[in-house]
Amino acid sequence: MAGLPAGIPAQSFAVQTGQSGPIIDSIYQELDRALEAMFGARPCRGTAAGACQITLALDPALDAEEYHIARCGLAVDITAGGHRGLLYGTFALLRHLQLGEVNDGF
Repeated sequence: MAGLPAGIPAQSFAVQTGQSGPIIDSIYQELDRALEAMFGARPCRGTAAGACQITLALDPALDAEEYHIARCGLAVDITAGGHRGLLYGTFALLRHLQLGEVNDGF
């Protein structure tokens, strides 16, 4: 399983965010397609016990397109100043997963 760090269940991802809108919908679609192609399963919405939890959140201290990715155990947080930043952060996470570059702290 290319890009899957040790300790993350192969078919168990969950995505949660308090955001909505067309860019957030695009993020869900991209995660659905990419995680299904890479790991064989689409992520669920919300939380799931034992799943790799991907959380998308806004931070007004960041510029609109700026993002930060942090991983600790099974939790991956993408924080951005705006929805476009969340999209860019999502693409960066997927790229890191494909390359096997996901470590604690990112």
